[in-house]
Amino acid sequence: MPGLIDAHTHLLYTIVPQAAILTNNIDYLNVAATKAAHEMLMRGFTSVRDLGGPVFGLKRGIDSHLVPGPRIWPSGLSISQTGGHGDFRLPNDLAANRDSHAELLGAVADSPRQVQLAVRRQLALGWPRAAPGSPFRPFSTTRTPSRFRPVPPAAPNRKR
Repeated sequence: MPGLIDAHTHLLYTIVPQAAILTNNIDYLNVAATKAAHEMLMRGFTSVRDLGGPVFGLKRGIDSHLVPGPRIWPSGLSISQTGGHGDFRLPNDLAANRDSHAELLGAVADSPRQVQLAVRRQLALGWPRAAPGSPFRPFSTTRTPSRFRPVPPAAPNRKR
C-alpha cells in the first residue's frame, strides 16, 4: 500500500548493528542507509521524517533520482550534552580527548554557545528545523530553558 508516512525513523541507524555504527567508516553507513531507504520505499513508505542522522546526502541522491527511496524530511544531527542521546563517542575517544567519526553522527554541545554553533552548522547543511535534545533521556540537561535560548537567534537567520 504506497503512500505511508513514517514520522520517526533513523535511516542511517536502522539497518546495521549499533557496534557497526560506532566502528565503521561513515561511507559504509551511507551505503547501508541507501539500502534502508530503498527497503522503506518497497514497504510502501513514500515519505519519512528522519529524526537524527546525517542523511542530507541521501536525501539529495533520492531527490535527484540517483537512488530509489522515499521523500525525506531530515532533522539533521541530534544535539545533546556529553554522554547524552546524541553523543556517539566511544569511551576511548573521550579518554584520549580526540575526535572520531562520531562527530558526523551527532553533535555534542555543553554550553549555550555550543548549541548555537551546532544549530548554525546544521542550518548550513540544509537542516529545516531546530529542535535540540531528546525527551527520552532521563538525565538530559539539553532541554533546559537556558539551553534553548541560543536556538531562536540562530534559526531565523537561515537564508531560504
